[in-house]
Amino acid sequence: MPGTGRETLSSASLKRRRVQEDEAACAKTLASSQPVTLSQAQVLTAEGELACKRAVDEWQAAAKAFAGLQAEVKRLEGELEKAKQHGEEQDRSFKKERDALTSEMDDVQKSLAAKDESLREAQAAGARKAENGNQFSFVLAGTGQSGSVPRSYLESEPESLLNKMYNGEWDYARDEQGRALVNCHPERWAAILEHLATGTAPTERDQRLLDQARHWNLKRLVHALEALTPGVTVTRQVQESSWGLQAHAS
Repeated sequence: MPGTGRETLSSASLKRRRVQEDEAACAKTLASSQPVTLSQAQVLTAEGELACKRAVDEWQAAAKAFAGLQAEVKRLEGELEKAKQHGEEQDRSFKKERDALTSEMDDVQKSLAAKDESLREAQAAGARKAENGNQFSFVLAGTGQSGSVPRSYLESEPESLLNKMYNGEWDYARDEQGRALVNCHPERWAAILEHLATGTAPTERDQRLLDQARHWNLKRLVHALEALTPGVTVTRQVQESSWGLQAHAS
C-alpha cells in the first residue's frame, strides 16, 4: 500500500514537469519572431496555470494519502505488538495451569494406586480369614505340637502383634496344611492362650513369658507379669465384656 502513494507522487511530479515545459514553450514562442496574438498567449498561459494547479492538487492528495497510509501502518504495527505480548502472557498462563493440573493428576493417580493396594490387601486378608473360618489352627515350630482355638481369643487383644499377625491383617508362615507356624515354647504358648481365653495370668513371675508377651504386645499380660514383684498382688476384673488385670499394693 505505501508503494501506491509513491507512484501517485511520481505521477504528480511528472505532470508538474510537463506543465513547466509547456510554460517554457509558451515563453519561447512569445519570444520568437513569429507574431503571437494576445488571445493566443492568454490561452496558453491559462492552460498552463490550470495544468499546474491540477498537478499540485494531485500531488497534495497523494501526499495526504501517503501520510494516512503511514499512520495506518504504524497503528497496525502497534496492535500486532500488543497481540504478540498478550499471546505470550496467555501461553505462560496456560502452561502454568497445565503444569498444575498435571501435578494434581499425578497426586490423584498415586492416591488411587495406594488405595488400590490397600483394597487388595484387605481383600486378601478377608479371603484368608474366610478360608480359615473362625478357628485359628497352629503348629508349634519347635515341637510340632498342633491345635486350634477360636479367633476370638486373638481378637481379645486387638492391638497385639499376635492378633495382627495371625488374624488376617498380615500374611504368615504356614505348613502344608495351611496351619500357622508359631515360634513359641509350648508352656509359654499355653499360658498365653489361657490368658487370652480367660484373662487369667500366672501367679509367679516368668521372665521368658514376659519377654514373649512384650514381643507380641500383649499389654494386659505384660502389666500383670510386671506386677508380680514382692509386695504386689494381681487381681482379675471384668471390664467391657473382656478380662482385665489390675495390680494393687498389699
